[in-house]
Amino acid sequence: MGKLSEFFPGKWVKRILPLAFVMGLLANFPASVVWNYIEPELQLPHQVSVEAVSGSVWRGETVFSVLNQGQRLQLKGKWRLGFSSFLDSGELLSFTLIHPGTELKFSASPSLSFTSVTGQLSGYLHPLLINPFLKQNKAWISGNASINNLSFRVTNGRPDFVRGAVIWQGGDTYFIPPGGKLPQLIQYPQLAIKVSTETDGTVKAKVTTLNEDAPLIEANLKKDGWLSAQVFGRLKQAVPDLPVPRKPVDQALVKYKEKVF
Repeated sequence: MGKLSEFFPGKWVKRILPLAFVMGLLANFPASVVWNYIEPELQLPHQVSVEAVSGSVWRGETVFSVLNQGQRLQLKGKWRLGFSSFLDSGELLSFTLIHPGTELKFSASPSLSFTSVTGQLSGYLHPLLINPFLKQNKAWISGNASINNLSFRVTNGRPDFVRGAVIWQGGDTYFIPPGGKLPQLIQYPQLAIKVSTETDGTVKAKVTTLNEDAPLIEANLKKDGWLSAQVFGRLKQAVPDLPVPRKPVDQALVKYKEKVF
């Protein structure tokens, strides 16, 4: 004991033990306690509930439940916060959403002033996640989609940089037309949604086939909040079964414009 007391003087023990206790408490602080505190402030939609929160604030799991027109969809979520997330993804927060055949990975970090957030989204989507909602509108879809390092930056709540691509492998889609008609089958080729940001800050997205760069659908979100989109006659050429009129490939079939913020 004498030797130990020489190596660990009493005054240092009195300082280190409380500090070690506080650090251990912070490192293992239960996420469920924090969630019970912040949940009333979030005002989530009544269709969305968060269940079975477990783990610590820095690393844990939960289950999301989404109720829509009597159908319940459950998704598992895993998160990392702080140093472990930075080592894994290079960002301060990483979150993974899991459903059979689907895994989406989201990572982000705030700026030093907390006025902007940068991050990226990647992963893949399975129709099992989408079809329960499409069926309520008498539609179905097949074919997986992959999200390829979709990078973004949001400043003061508004997107000012987005870049990346979403690839849909294509396949069969079905929908039931109004009037009790028979289900209609439409076959789609592989499609890509390519997103980029122009020098003036306009976020541009276009849907193309994998073999051509000419847009089937094009949308633009300007910094002043105006969103515009148009569908070209080229879409009918790529998807012959689509029930739209045939027009020249560069002529717009549909135009849309709205101020979203």
